Amino acid sequence: MAENNTINQAVAEGGSYELIRKRLEDQNKQLENQIIELNRLREQEFGKTVLEVIDRVRVRTENNCTPRDIVRINGQLLFGYNVFIGLKKETKVSDVFALYGLHENEGKFEVREEPIAGTFLDDELFVKQFQELYSYYKNTHLVQLRVVNQKLLAAFQIGEKIGDIRVFRWGIGSNSEVKYIDDRGERDIELPPSYDFEWHKVSREAFVQGRHPHVSILDEVFVETVGGDLTIKIENNTEDGEGIYREDVVEPNQSLEDAEIHYAKVNELILLKILPYKEEVWRYFVFNTRNNDVLRIDEIGDACVLLPNDHGIIFPGGYYLQSGESKVFAEDMKGLKFKRRWNSPNGEDVLYVFYEHHEGKFALFSYNMIRKELQSPILGDGYSLYDDGKMIIFRSESTEPSRIHPMQIWQTPYTSDEYNAQHSNDQSELATIGNAELVQGISELYGISKLISEQQPSVVVYEDLIKNIQRVLDGYYWLSNKELGDFTSRLKQIGETSELVLDEFEKVKSINQESAKALQKTQQDLKALLKLIQISNWDTPEPFVDGLLQLKRQKGHLLSLREYRYIDLQEIDRLSDQVSQEIDSLGKKTVNFLSKGNAMQHYQKVVESVHQRIAGIKTVKDLKPLMDELDGMSSGLDALSEVINGLDIDDTLQKTAILESVSKVYSRINQTKAHAKLTIKELAAHESVAEFGAQLAVLSQSITSGVAVAETPDACDEQLARLLVQLEELESQFSENEAFLEQILTKREELHETFENKKQSLIDQRQRKAESVQSAASRVLQSIERRSLKFTDTDELNTYFSSDPMVHKVAELAIQLRELDDNVKADDVEAKLKAVKEQAIRSLRDKKDIFEDGGNAIKLGKHRFSVNTQALDLTLLPKDDNLVYHLSGTEYYEPVENEQLNGLQEFWQQSLSSENKTVYRSEYLAYSIFTKALSGEIEVLVLTVMSAAELEEFVKEFASPLYQQGYEKGVHDHDAAKILRELLDAYKRAPLLKFAATPRAFATYFWVNNKQTAIKNAFVTQAQT
Repeated sequence: MAENNTINQAVAEGGSYELIRKRLEDQNKQLENQIIELNRLREQEFGKTVLEVIDRVRVRTENNCTPRDIVRINGQLLFGYNVFIGLKKETKVSDVFALYGLHENEGKFEVREEPIAGTFLDDELFVKQFQELYSYYKNTHLVQLRVVNQKLLAAFQIGEKIGDIRVFRWGIGSNSEVKYIDDRGERDIELPPSYDFEWHKVSREAFVQGRHPHVSILDEVFVETVGGDLTIKIENNTEDGEGIYREDVVEPNQSLEDAEIHYAKVNELILLKILPYKEEVWRYFVFNTRNNDVLRIDEIGDACVLLPNDHGIIFPGGYYLQSGESKVFAEDMKGLKFKRRWNSPNGEDVLYVFYEHHEGKFALFSYNMIRKELQSPILGDGYSLYDDGKMIIFRSESTEPSRIHPMQIWQTPYTSDEYNAQHSNDQSELATIGNAELVQGISELYGISKLISEQQPSVVVYEDLIKNIQRVLDGYYWLSNKELGDFTSRLKQIGETSELVLDEFEKVKSINQESAKALQKTQQDLKALLKLIQISNWDTPEPFVDGLLQLKRQKGHLLSLREYRYIDLQEIDRLSDQVSQEIDSLGKKTVNFLSKGNAMQHYQKVVESVHQRIAGIKTVKDLKPLMDELDGMSSGLDALSEVINGLDIDDTLQKTAILESVSKVYSRINQTKAHAKLTIKELAAHESVAEFGAQLAVLSQSITSGVAVAETPDACDEQLARLLVQLEELESQFSENEAFLEQILTKREELHETFENKKQSLIDQRQRKAESVQSAASRVLQSIERRSLKFTDTDELNTYFSSDPMVHKVAELAIQLRELDDNVKADDVEAKLKAVKEQAIRSLRDKKDIFEDGGNAIKLGKHRFSVNTQALDLTLLPKDDNLVYHLSGTEYYEPVENEQLNGLQEFWQQSLSSENKTVYRSEYLAYSIFTKALSGEIEVLVLTVMSAAELEEFVKEFASPLYQQGYEKGVHDHDAAKILRELLDAYKRAPLLKFAATPRAFATYFWVNNKQTAIKNAFVTQAQT
C-alpha cells in the first residue's frame, strides 16, 4: 500500500504525467461536449425526464383520522386511515376506506371523494368479514395497502405484534374489474428480500495466525477485532497490526474466533458485516478494491440492493458507487426495508421504494442512470403512481388525527409501458436505437468522463478507464455514427492517452524499485558495519580509522542516495542521524585509544620489518608488495591525521602528543620509502635490458605477421596503427633508457617503410586489375553496340538489354570495379551501357521513321537510296591475276607491289591451311594425328587397338581445338578416322613405309653389300633384344 501511494504521488508530481494529463483533460472536455449534445438530441426526441412537484391538494375526510396508506385502483385513489370511533358500536368500511378521483383543469388538480356503493368495497363478503374483524379484535387498525401481482391487499394489525395481521385481498382482472377474494392474504403481502445478494460467513479456513492474526476475505481484504480495535488491512501481514481503517471495540480481550464476520462480493465492492465479541449491534462496512477505501455504513443492516448495470449499491438513506463516490442523507432512515423498484420506460431513472412497517413511513429514492446520482429522498406516509407518471404523495403534518390531509402531486418519469408506447415516435434514427439503449450508452460515457476527472491518479483508475472504453466500444454499435458525434474516434484517442499514463506508472514503478533496492542494500551494509563496530575489541589504530572512514563513506553515500528519484527521504534522514551519532561515539573511543603510550607501536614494528626485508629483495617485482605496504601505511596515517584533526578534542596537550607520535611514524616510513626506491632503480637497470630485447623481438615478429595478413591498402593502415600502438607502449615503458630510444626510432622507420611499400604494391596491383576489367568491359560494350544496331523491333531490343548474358556481364564488371574501389571507372562503364541502349533506341526509331526494306534503303520524298551497312575494312584480294588492297563496301582497289607475295600466286585462293587443290581436309587431319604418333606425342599402339567408334571419338576430340583449320564435326572427323584406320593397319604391316622410297632403297643396298659381318650380327642381336 505504501509503495503504491509513493508511485501514485510520484506520477502525479512528474512533468510527463502533467503533460499527458493535460492532453487527457482536453480530450475529456471534448467528450463531455459530445455527451451533452447527444443527450440534448435524446431529450429533444424522447422528452426530458423531470421529478418535480406540480401541485398540492387537500383531501377531506368525514371524521378526524390518522392517514395510513394510499393506492391507485382503476384510476381511483383508495385512501386508508384509522379513526377513533368512540361511542359508536360498530366500525363501517367508510370509517377506514374512502375513494377519491383526481381531476385536472388547466394545470390545476382537485381530489374529489367518490361513493363506495357499488364498488369493490361494497362487496357483501368483504363487508361481513370486515365487521367481524373489528368486532372480534378490539385494537384492530389498518397498517398497509398494497397492489402486487394483480391483487389489492389491505393489511390490518390485530394484535400487539406487528406480525399479527389479517389481510383482505381482491383480484384485479384483465378488464380492470376488482373482485373480492378472501381475508387470507398474509403471504401475499410479504415484502421482498432486503438483500438481492447473499452474505457469506467466514470459516476457520480463512483465519491467518501470527503476531497480529486476521481473517482473510477472498485474499483481498483482511479483518481482525483483536487487540482492542477492529482493524481492516489490505496486506496479508500478520507481523504488523496497522491497517487502512481502525475503530475501537467494546471488549479488548477477545480472540479471532470470538467475532462474527460475514461478507458479500458485489463486483468491485466487498461488503462486510461484523459483530465483535460481547456486542449486540452489527457493524457494516464497504471496502472498495479499486481505491482500497473503507467506509462504515450501518444503514446497510436494514436493506441493501444493487443499482442497475453494476453501478453500485443503494440502501436506506444513500448509495455507494463502484467508482468510490457515495452519499448518505441526513434524514433518519432507521428501520426502512426494501419494498419495490420502478423503472422508467426510457431506462434513464429508477425509483427505489423503502418502507418502515411500524409507522407506515415511505422513502422514495430516484436514481438517474446517466448522471449516476441519487436525488434527495421523498418521504411520506403513502404514495400512488399513475400511468402518465403523475404521483400522489401524502405526508401527515402531525401525529394528531385531522380531517384535512395535504397531498403533493409530482410529475415523474415513471410512466407505464402502455402510456410510453402511445406517446413514442419511432420514425427517427434515435428512435431506431431506442431511448433505453441511448440512456445506457450515455450513462457509460458519463462514467468514463468521471473516471478521467478523478483527481488522485492510480494504476487502477487508468486500467478501469481503458477496460471501460473497450467495453463501451464493444457494447454500443451506434457510437461510430458520425451524425451522433462519432464517439468511437474520441474514445480511442482517450484510450491511447491512458496507455501513455500507464507507461508512465510503469517507469516510475521501475525507478522506485531500483531506489528501494539501493536503500535496502545501504541499510544492510550499515547494519553490518554498526554490528562490527559494537562487538569489536581493537588494539591497533587501523580498525578505529577504518571504522570512522567507513562511517563517513556511508554518510556520503546517504547524501548520494538523496539524489535517487522517488526514494524514502525520511528513512535516509534517520539513517544519516544514526551514522552521525556513531561517528561521534567511535571518535571518542579513538581519542582514548590514541592517548595510550603504545598506540603507535604497531606501525613502528611494521615499518622496521619492511626496512629489513628490502635488503633481501632480488627483483623489482618482489619489491612492489613492500612499496604497496608502505603506501598503505602512509594512507592510513593520512586518514588518522585527518580524523584527529576532525575530532573534537578539548585537551590541547593530548591532541599534540597524538600528532607527534604520528609524525615520528611518518618520518620512518619516508626513510624506508627512499631506501626502497633506490633499490628499485638498481634492480630495474639489470632487468630492463633482457626485457627490452625480448619485447623488441616480439614486435619484429608482429611486423612480419602483419605484412602477411594485410591484403588490402586499408588492412595495411589498420596493421600499421596496431603495431604503432605496441611500439608506443614499448617506448613509454623504456623511455628512461636513452640507449633503447635509438633502437625504437629505427624500428619505427622500418615499420613505416615496410607497410608503405606493401600498401603501394597492393594499390598498383588493384589498379592493374581495374584497368583489365575496364578493358574487358569496353570490348563487351563494343559487341553490344554492334548487335543492338541490328534490331528492327523495340520489344526485341528491350528483351536483349534485359536478358542477354553480355549485358549482365557488363553489370558484373561494374560491380567488380566497385569492389576494387574504382567507382569512377564503374560509373563510366554503367554510363556507357546506358548510352549504348539509348543510342540503339534512337537508331531504331530513326530506322522506322526514314528507313525502308529493313534498313537497306532511305526514303526521302519520292526518292529511294540504298544504304551500305558494311564496315569499312581493309582487305587483301586477288583480282586480274594480281593481289590488290580493297576497302570493303567501296570501289577502291590498289595493286600490291610486293615481289615475294606475287611469287606465291598458287596460295592466293587457299582459304584454309588444311586443304588445297590436291589435299582433302580429312587427309590432312589424319596425317596430323599420324605424324604426332610417329613423333611419340601419341602412343601408336593405343591407336591401333582402338575400335572404330573409339577412334572416331578420339579424332573428334583431337580436331575440336583446331577450329581455324575448318573441320566440320561429323564430316571431316568421320572421314579422317577411316583414313587413319587404314593408315595404321598399313603401318602395322609395313612400318618402314613411313620412310620415303629413296631412303629405303639406299638402306637396302647398304645392308646387302656390307661385308662387316660382326657389325651386322651386332645390329641383329640388338634389334632382337
